[in-house]
Amino acid sequence: VVRISDGESGLSARTIARRLSSISGFYAYLVARGDTPVTANPVPRGLSTRPRGGRRRQVPLVRVPRTLPKILSPSEVTALLAALRRHRDRAMVLAMVLGGLRRCEVLGLTLGDVQVSERSLFIAEGKGGHQRVVPISNTFFTAVGDYLHRERPKVAETDRVFVTLKGPNRGKPMTADGVDKILQAARTRAGLERATCHQLRHTCLT
Repeated sequence: VVRISDGESGLSARTIARRLSSISGFYAYLVARGDTPVTANPVPRGLSTRPRGGRRRQVPLVRVPRTLPKILSPSEVTALLAALRRHRDRAMVLAMVLGGLRRCEVLGLTLGDVQVSERSLFIAEGKGGHQRVVPISNTFFTAVGDYLHRERPKVAETDRVFVTLKGPNRGKPMTADGVDKILQAARTRAGLERATCHQLRHTCLT
């Protein structure tokens, strides 16, 4: 429910727009079924404007401001990298901040995807199922090489690059929650207020 009349705090325009879109989509589904009492969508996707040149156009119910992505400064990236305690963690962060990889793409990397001779990474399962090749600097390959030779368990039965190093899940693929916990701990040690996987990716692309 989108509560506007009672002045609920904390709702951004983007959140309200997303919720309205969900409600509109639900009503559109009911209308399309044809076997419900709902015959019209009470929440339109947008409002029609006066025609210009014979064409009508729709404007969104809620105007979402375009904002620049939040990124880290070079000094913040340096502080974060210094706060990481393992070669594995450093390699994962470098993949995001130097290659622009998403968290799921880092976790999905296999040993065969690390193309050392070409200094690139093959992303087999990108957003929307798209594949791509990402060039990345030697700094990443140095970190991932140190991790593979010094830390990655020999008993790992997966071809995923990044695995858990200790505990009952030793040798099993890293999880998204595990990556988030590593970043949170490093962020605290570095005294940073921000440093999420998404911000690292935006830092690279910016």
